Amino acid sequence: MWGLGADFVGLSSLIHLRELRVDGNQLTCLDGILQLDGLLKVSAKHNQINRLDFTSARLPRLEVLECQKNCISWIDGVERLVNLMSLHLGNPPNPQTKADGR
Repeated sequence: MWGLGADFVGLSSLIHLRELRVDGNQLTCLDGILQLDGLLKVSAKHNQINRLDFTSARLPRLEVLECQKNCISWIDGVERLVNLMSLHLGNPPNPQTKADGR
């Protein structure tokens, strides 16, 4: 299994990237996209993501995040996604959210 971390170091140069689809790739995290400030939509369905941590994210334009069919049990920093209009998590097993940063 791999995550969007060290395997996608080259993504940082894609400053005009607006949509990213990484469905069905056995990803375990989305760390490698957290600084792609031009992204509008991310689809990461059917992976093995178990936590979403946006506390250090720089995604000011992100409007849509689709993460259905994962095993997400923890979410932090979602309040930093200031333009997020649509968040799709499917039916995660009792996710814990930390929207206040404490």
